[in-house]
Amino acid sequence: MSVLSQEKRIAAERRVREQPGLPMMSSNPTGSVSEETLQVEREILGAQAFAFGEIWSRPGLDIKTRCFITLAVLTAKYQMGPLEDYVRASLRVGIAPADILEAMLQLCSYTGLTAASEGMNVAR
Repeated sequence: MSVLSQEKRIAAERRVREQPGLPMMSSNPTGSVSEETLQVEREILGAQAFAFGEIWSRPGLDIKTRCFITLAVLTAKYQMGPLEDYVRASLRVGIAPADILEAMLQLCSYTGLTAASEGMNVAR
């Protein structure tokens, strides 16, 4: 698979984000951010466009599998805020709530009980 142009990457990101209902990111919606901060945000947005447009849109894994992987990584890294977003996204793409909780149970022996328990709390 060849590297996408920025335009195609953003279009792919839009398509991928629509399926799980993850919003597109925007920069400076209120106009109150400094130019230096905007530059950093542009770089972050470029990385996100790459992740969703280039990585999530690849044909190798379906969206459900990608969501399961993301749930596992966010739980392992104890990222409960983003985990909440991806639990909702996982439900939206058709992953059953019982399957999400089962994944959290599976994570217990690899991430530790605390991270997996918190992940289950978020999933509930």
